[in-house]
Amino acid sequence: MGGADAGGGVNVDSGNQLGLNFVYFYSPQLAIEVLAATPFSHDIGLDTVGALANTKQLPPPLSANYYFADPSAKFQPYVGGGINYTIFFDEEFSSANTNAGFSNLELDSSFGLAAQVGFDYMLDNKWLVNASVRWMDIDTEVSFDLNDSAGSVDVSIDPFVYCITAGYRF
Repeated sequence: MGGADAGGGVNVDSGNQLGLNFVYFYSPQLAIEVLAATPFSHDIGLDTVGALANTKQLPPPLSANYYFADPSAKFQPYVGGGINYTIFFDEEFSSANTNAGFSNLELDSSFGLAAQVGFDYMLDNKWLVNASVRWMDIDTEVSFDLNDSAGSVDVSIDPFVYCITAGYRF
């Protein structure tokens, strides 16, 4: 049985998390990067209902980065592009919404594009400080039941991710 689009606006709150970047340089200007983090936790709301549910997600992006500066420069700006695969899990309605008839919450996993700009600032030959801004295309279908009637809504999350990291080059 197919669900109906619930309509209305869907909102997802922001989240903060610790993460790690793994970067492998294929040449002095080209690198592959994976951003890994512990799960993000988000509250989900509908404009017509208010606070609705919460979920956890992991959106690890894989990017190819191009560095503009000479590898011996202290300041090394770069741009990158790639893909991400977001996995949603531990989806659950708040107890008030479960009591109101909501059940069977599910968020579909998502493939999307990712883009970033950033820079490395070399403190010495091995240690660096990195700052970057990423954008990730995360679109999911949220499906649920309300009083035994199936419903769904499409959600575009599309977050900007801001990172400041300390790094070490091997």
